[in-house]
Amino acid sequence: MSSTTPNTSQEELTTRISDLESDLQRTEKALENALSQLHKYKLAASGANDGLWDLNIETGEAFVSPPWKTMLGYDELELPSQINTWEKLLHPEDRAWANKALQEYIDGAAPDYDIEFRMRHKDGSYRWIHSKGTVLRNDAGKAYRISGSHTDITERKFAEQALVESEVKYRNLFENSQVGMLRANIDTGRIIETNSTAMELFRAEEGDYFFLKDLAVDVSSMEKFLKELEEEGTVANLEMQIKRRDGTLLWVALSGSLHKDILECVVKDIEETKQHVLELQRINFELDSFVYHASHDLRSPLRSVLGLTSILKQDTDPNSRAPCVSLLASPV
Repeated sequence: MSSTTPNTSQEELTTRISDLESDLQRTEKALENALSQLHKYKLAASGANDGLWDLNIETGEAFVSPPWKTMLGYDELELPSQINTWEKLLHPEDRAWANKALQEYIDGAAPDYDIEFRMRHKDGSYRWIHSKGTVLRNDAGKAYRISGSHTDITERKFAEQALVESEVKYRNLFENSQVGMLRANIDTGRIIETNSTAMELFRAEEGDYFFLKDLAVDVSSMEKFLKELEEEGTVANLEMQIKRRDGTLLWVALSGSLHKDILECVVKDIEETKQHVLELQRINFELDSFVYHASHDLRSPLRSVLGLTSILKQDTDPNSRAPCVSLLASPV
């Protein structure tokens, strides 16, 4: 019996070690699953409306949450939870670089995974998706699992595109307008941007550094313009004379609006119109003066006529009336 005891003990020890290894493997597997679920719950907590995805890199097993599918118009059972489902729904123009970005992150060549791409909706349109993820690596640094989320950012993208188009239209209007346009800091009065028409009106050169007060001939007019802007927010067609960069003067009409601390102003050249108005005012003054003097000159002979007429009415003597009649018959 003593001869079999060592062998029996060795077998029991081997069996026990094997059982422990099996228990350890099961524990590790359970721990891995628990960590995976915990990671999913953390992702879910970060965005309840986000679509969640999880990929076991070693087995190829994938998981996507119901919101991942519904944001693309599909019911939960309509799409298989596979990595190639994502690839097939990617916009053709985005497919190659999106796959590359994911692979580079898995390989450790990229520091993070945070990208935007387009995916085909069930109705045939494309939705903009913001995708971000986190990779899990073993002790050797090899990635074995990656999880992340999808957020539908289509409305934001459309708003950004509309903003870009609006900025392009504004820029074209600003640069190509036939009237002068400028932008200035309302606090400092510094002119920060002018279009080419304004540069010509001001006779300024590229790189000129000047302020609103540098344009003022009458400082009170500029102060009135700025005060009205601050009180009303807008000013329309305020006429004033400005001093150009070469020292010459120019009549302009200023219209402006205030956006926070930035003044956006339209400058119209009214020099020719203003000169016509001034010329008409001069002519009117001269006409008024002429009429006044002509009226005065006509009153003197008229008073003489009225005096003689009065005498004739009162004097019945033919001898005394004769000189009066002779005077009335003579030219005035």
